[in-house]
Amino acid sequence: MSFRENPHFQEAEEHMLEPVIRLPLVDALRRLSSKQDTHCGFFESQYFHCLEAFGQKLGRKYCDLERRDFNECITNYKQKKRAEWIRLQYKLHWDTKKHGPLPEGAKLGECFPDYFSHNPPDAIQ
Repeated sequence: MSFRENPHFQEAEEHMLEPVIRLPLVDALRRLSSKQDTHCGFFESQYFHCLEAFGQKLGRKYCDLERRDFNECITNYKQKKRAEWIRLQYKLHWDTKKHGPLPEGAKLGECFPDYFSHNPPDAIQ
């Protein structure tokens, strides 16, 4: 039986996400790349639960949705594309004069009373 036909060899290939050498420095640096304490922590945990269930090879195929959600949460590329599209549409409307009259803003030197000036502090219970 050759080395590649050994069933333990295939099992070792599936655990390639773990570092080769376990040192305290490696564990400390892994904490820096973790997103568990951010708003993306949910997506990270879903992705790694899926990878744990399917393994590395099948996880590439079956955990693609979780990976894309996690990457989108980190990079915000959909939000950036959406903001860019809105900005282009706004510019297009102004270039083709599809807008109404310019908004009437405050005149120079004109000021309005503060909203909270109508609510004295002793009136708040």
